[in-house]
Amino acid sequence: MAKLELNEFQKDLLKHIVKESYQKVGEKTTIALITLQNGFEIVGTSGCVNPADFDFEIGKHYALVDALTQLGKYVGFYMQEFNHQANILMENTNAIAKELQDEGASAEEVDAFMKELTSEIEKLVKTKGR
Repeated sequence: MAKLELNEFQKDLLKHIVKESYQKVGEKTTIALITLQNGFEIVGTSGCVNPADFDFEIGKHYALVDALTQLGKYVGFYMQEFNHQANILMENTNAIAKELQDEGASAEEVDAFMKELTSEIEKLVKTKGR
């Protein structure tokens, strides 16, 4: 039998889990309930075709993988939304810089403002939007 392992992304998601519980339901189904640090819960399931082939440890693995796959979709949405909001922030920053110029700010003042704000946005994206 092949060794059951998680991929690197799934292993990274494990860091957010504070509780896991597993249950056999029926003759060939395993349910995983994972609870994240923020209290969010996700259910994953697995099942086999033949009840005689049921192995709870294998079922737990695949139910966990199913739950992590679902969590990965939420993480993907969060990252996409974060990057989208960062882009909007950059667009607004550019508009503010233009307003500053229109109001008489020097090129040096506008440049310093843009560098500082852009640096802060890049820090956020680097830490949150990776």
